[in-house]
Amino acid sequence: MTAMANGWGGKRPGSGRPAGSRNKRTREMVERLDRLGLDPISALARVAERAEAAGDLDLAERCWRGLMPYAGPKPTVPRQNAPTPDKPTAASASTPVVELPSWWRPGRAP
Repeated sequence: MTAMANGWGGKRPGSGRPAGSRNKRTREMVERLDRLGLDPISALARVAERAEAAGDLDLAERCWRGLMPYAGPKPTVPRQNAPTPDKPTAASASTPVVELPSWWRPGRAP
């Protein structure tokens, strides 16, 4: 008889840490930053803005790239085999269709 046949082993419903919950070390770090009154995201954005103003585009790009995961969902290219009726397919358009996040504003500085 195997362990699974006995009802032992394997994944059990409700076991383990819930999805999206933070581990102990992450919770401690967030609490510590809060106690110190520090906001690393704001600090990184300030560094990016100052680097951009100073002409250090390499540093500015690295800072902005570090902040991108927190800005919204990644733009996606719709699958060609599953067209949506209200949007042109990539095959019918001269350039691929890219869905931009809702926070994106046209005319924003590159």
